[in-house]
Amino acid sequence: MYSENYSSKKTSFWVIILMLTVAFCLLSVPSWFSWVSFKGIYEILVLIGMSVALYSYIRRGFYKYTYIINEDIITVVLKLGSKDTVLCMIPIGNIHDIQSDMLSGSFKEKGIKNIMRCNGDLFGSKGMNIVYTDAETGTLSVLIFNPSEKFTEILQSKRIDKCTEV
Repeated sequence: MYSENYSSKKTSFWVIILMLTVAFCLLSVPSWFSWVSFKGIYEILVLIGMSVALYSYIRRGFYKYTYIINEDIITVVLKLGSKDTVLCMIPIGNIHDIQSDMLSGSFKEKGIKNIMRCNGDLFGSKGMNIVYTDAETGTLSVLIFNPSEKFTEILQSKRIDKCTEV
């Protein structure tokens, strides 16, 4: 079994640093807010706005994808907090070729050109579409996690109504 992880934490850290820098710059230049008659009100507004933005980003931004390769199937698992949610399981042709591609960060010409999120709420109850491009035909297909079909069924142009927690 081979697994590959992707985490948003590193990106989140730099976005938080950027937001704090912008807030500091706004607070350091009071002339930008010369129209404010009450001294200090703009600092409060900026801090409230940045706090709400940071809270929203942190709450929605910390997640991890895990790609697990086992028996010619790629399992895409979303790890959000303490819960693991299986998003989809992708049958593949050659497990060894896919392993080397995953190490280099691509799925080129191994049946899966790319995986992307599309038309779904990642953090809500509606589920989401997992879309991939077939390397041979170039068409977009939607992956469906279906436990009754032993995790290998791929259905075209369907929506994931609910993710299955494991």
